[in-house]
Amino acid sequence: MNTTSVAGIAFRLTNDSERVKKPNTKVRTKRDLSGAYFHLFAAALLVNLYVLCLHVVFNSFKDPNFLACMATGNIFVAILVRNELFLNVLYRILVKIFSLSQVPITIKNGVTSALLHIGGIHAGCAVASVVWLTVDVFHPLSTGSVDRHWVILPLGSVILLFLTIMCIMSLPSIRDRSHDLFEFTHRFLGWSTLLLLWGYALLTVNWSAETAESGLFVATTKNISLWLTVSITALILLPWLTVQKVKFRPAFNHSRSSRSLSLGAPNLACSGASATVLWQTGTLLPLSQEKRWLNPI
Repeated sequence: MNTTSVAGIAFRLTNDSERVKKPNTKVRTKRDLSGAYFHLFAAALLVNLYVLCLHVVFNSFKDPNFLACMATGNIFVAILVRNELFLNVLYRILVKIFSLSQVPITIKNGVTSALLHIGGIHAGCAVASVVWLTVDVFHPLSTGSVDRHWVILPLGSVILLFLTIMCIMSLPSIRDRSHDLFEFTHRFLGWSTLLLLWGYALLTVNWSAETAESGLFVATTKNISLWLTVSITALILLPWLTVQKVKFRPAFNHSRSSRSLSLGAPNLACSGASATVLWQTGTLLPLSQEKRWLNPI
């Protein structure tokens, strides 16, 4: 194994023969359905279904924007747990708290497993957002409600379609066979959904009864969906502000096709390396320069 560094960041180069062969889709699916990933996925989804039952069956919530808030809130959480800056902060906090010798190893392993499989929350909240948005878009049709702008229905339907396609393309059996298509749908449908979400939130504010009563400014400050959309936009834009273009040249002569590049920052939870900014970066955990219990490498 060979290592080098650029701007204080450690790089590791491995030969094709050194790479660990990934298990097939069936093995990985079975593993995910029996581990921390599935537990986090099920917890996120079941909590949302419980709240939805309270809303639909018992009519516990009178706010007409509650469904949109829950859909947007789940999108926010789904993006938050995939945000590199958030993961870095979370990693530092968990290391500081649970690296103490007094903490039992069982708890340390549980926290480590949850952090490594935090994608279960991402997937669970994404599916939950589809459920909430489905109810939000089509429930007024069943009740004959007309207190919404006519554009909201087609706009919400397109957002729902995009989110559904993204969830379907994320299924392991589809993602593994057509990974490039999975990347394109997550990138471009995700950005398109964000733009449509802004339109959906602004129309909801403009057409709400509270706007007519108290004015646009007051209604805007009180609309949770709009502020969640602002937060989602910030979460997506912030990592782009830290993007750096780094020139890298191995110190030895080998064909590029026989090498793979791993990047890690010693004290960070994750970083990323990509050949183009339009492509999803690989989530890469820190190199083991410090022997910490939370370091999986």
